[in-house]
Amino acid sequence: MAASGPWGDERVMKLPCDFSVQTERSYWDRNVTLDLSGYRQFALEIFVSDPGAVSRFTIYFRSGSGWYGNGVSLTSPGWQTLYFSRRDFSVEGTPAGWEQIDGIRLSPWKEAARDTFLAVRQLRAFVPTVFIVRDTHTADDRTVDRTTKLIATWLGRYNVLAGTIDDVDVENGYLQGSGMAILPYNSTLSDASLAQLEQYVAAGGKLMVFYSLPERIATLLGIQNVGWTQGDFAAYSFNDDVIQYLPARVQQASWNITIAAAG
Repeated sequence: MAASGPWGDERVMKLPCDFSVQTERSYWDRNVTLDLSGYRQFALEIFVSDPGAVSRFTIYFRSGSGWYGNGVSLTSPGWQTLYFSRRDFSVEGTPAGWEQIDGIRLSPWKEAARDTFLAVRQLRAFVPTVFIVRDTHTADDRTVDRTTKLIATWLGRYNVLAGTIDDVDVENGYLQGSGMAILPYNSTLSDASLAQLEQYVAAGGKLMVFYSLPERIATLLGIQNVGWTQGDFAAYSFNDDVIQYLPARVQQASWNITIAAAG
């Protein structure tokens, strides 16, 4: 631990990286006893002294005889927050499960043969306010992946941190604790998912839904599907002064639309 340095006057965990002599990486381990099964996102506050010396930073959670690991690139100097989504962790060995985490490893990887250091001050696990739900039952994986990443990118531009979970996670109740669920391209929602979404909305959760409008989802949104039409649509406009920040016009690049009315 260190009390002050280039990162400021605060107590941090300093991670010296002797990359002038090390061949691959440095790492630090700590034994813990944690149940992380209820969390989908992790955030680590880190100070980067020399990003050119570090190729990637990986966080590992040890569970029994295996590990969960997730790495990100370090491109900027100074204080920053690294986010790790649980669905992006890879598996090494045979971990016992997220409910049996017994170790944490922090590991920066070498990029250049020069010494540097990192500093960390907070690692937290949390449930995001917004979840994007990925359809795993679809035959169109490519469109699902593209649409899911697009929505996440858009939200990120406005500093809205959104976690991504699968519809199987929804079936298992993982929306609990969040404020909004976004369905970007979910054409094959199971009865179990729909039942969980109904419970979620009844408990105060909000929905944002694109593309498909199943009857049970329409009911949750307070609308009804009254038709469908094809056409060469360019945009749609809003005429409502009540909803704050509502855009006047939104591009519409689809060749068909669902006609909806108040439910």
